[in-house]
Amino acid sequence: MMALHMLAALGLTVSLMVAEPGDELFSCVGHAFLRVEDPATKSDYAFSYESESLRGRTLSFFAGNVKMGMFAVPTAKYLKDYAQEGRGVRQYRLDLPDDVLRRLWEILDRKEKEGINLPFDYVRRGCACAALGFIREALGDLELDTSGVPELCGRTKRDRFSEAVTWNRPWLRIFLHMLFGAAADRVEGPCEVVAAPRDLLLLLRRAKVNGRPVISDEGREVLANTRTESAKPFVTPFGVACVLAALAAACCVRGIRWHRCIDQFAKTCKSGYTTFKLFDKVNQITNRV
Repeated sequence: MMALHMLAALGLTVSLMVAEPGDELFSCVGHAFLRVEDPATKSDYAFSYESESLRGRTLSFFAGNVKMGMFAVPTAKYLKDYAQEGRGVRQYRLDLPDDVLRRLWEILDRKEKEGINLPFDYVRRGCACAALGFIREALGDLELDTSGVPELCGRTKRDRFSEAVTWNRPWLRIFLHMLFGAAADRVEGPCEVVAAPRDLLLLLRRAKVNGRPVISDEGREVLANTRTESAKPFVTPFGVACVLAALAAACCVRGIRWHRCIDQFAKTCKSGYTTFKLFDKVNQITNRV
């Protein structure tokens, strides 16, 4: 891709784009990316910080073999996938000084050139965290006043993720809780606990630079949301827990030694993990071929 920041910046606009949640694990809380439009050169690019494509290598995600980084794609092309999935997208223009917008463009362009070079870590480098980090870097010495965002004070990223995932997806909620480490449990300031795109939007609407909100408009709809929410699964974590509790009680009543059951379960899990790693390696080799 050409060095976008070398182009004329007259009329340059940078917007926060927020997409509705999808059905996949990596899209369960939606997606946030930045759109750079320069009418003078008729350039219009979507800068999205995300993982590399998982098509054909889903097992790699669970094995921890996924990288992430910046992608720069013509906006019209980038939005096609959201249109096919029926996921709505709204655009919010960033009300920042021209020099800040130019620096932000340079940062996004530089990140795109660095490639897909970091291990996947949604807690520390998710789309919302990354976009906010780039904006703060572009601000330089300008202060981002977050005193007007009490909703994000005294919270943790785990709290914010839990509130962002709908209750009709209980298995996903449990998996995300297992995926997050201790870093998600630290109580930090508003900027540090931004986890989901809706957190980033809330922050930028309330936060101020030079006494003005970073986002002051209501946004405009770029794509309508036609996706329907998936139904709650028949088998829920609570139901499984009840079954396991009943089995444990039955074992105690029948005098079965519980530690033997645990040992056998541990051996089965170890064998299953070994098989999983083998399948993942075969899957990667097959995709390279």
